[in-house]
Amino acid sequence: VGGELELARVRESYLVLKADKRRLKAEKADLHQQMKELYAALEEKDQELKALVDSYEARISETESSLRHYSEDTSMGSQADKWDLRRSRMAACTCCCNRILISSSSRDELTDSSQADKWDLRRSRMAACTCCCNRILISSSSRDELTDSSQADKWD
Repeated sequence: VGGELELARVRESYLVLKADKRRLKAEKADLHQQMKELYAALEEKDQELKALVDSYEARISETESSLRHYSEDTSMGSQADKWDLRRSRMAACTCCCNRILISSSSRDELTDSSQADKWDLRRSRMAACTCCCNRILISSSSRDELTDSSQADKWD
């Protein structure tokens, strides 16, 4: 009787241990499946994040390229505009100097001064014209530089 009771208890313990083993095995399989799903979700999120970063970097690159292109266009345009303005100012000075010289030569022809005096007079008038042209060009150049520096200050 004592041996049968002990055998029943051992059998019961064995069945409990066997049931625990099945339950733990099922829990292990369930946890393994959950880990697979979690890793798959992490991989998916990682791919989405990489795509987002790549997209962001591409947009930044496009924006920088666009700004560089715009900056080059505006600086080239402004430089060309400055040179056009300087050329037109120089042409106006040259035209003005030519008119002064032509009028002075016609006036010189009317006076009875010696030929040397006439050439000295023309040289002094030409020097005055050149000086005038240089002042106009220098003042326009310094105005352009002031405009450029004030534009640069706006961007800083």
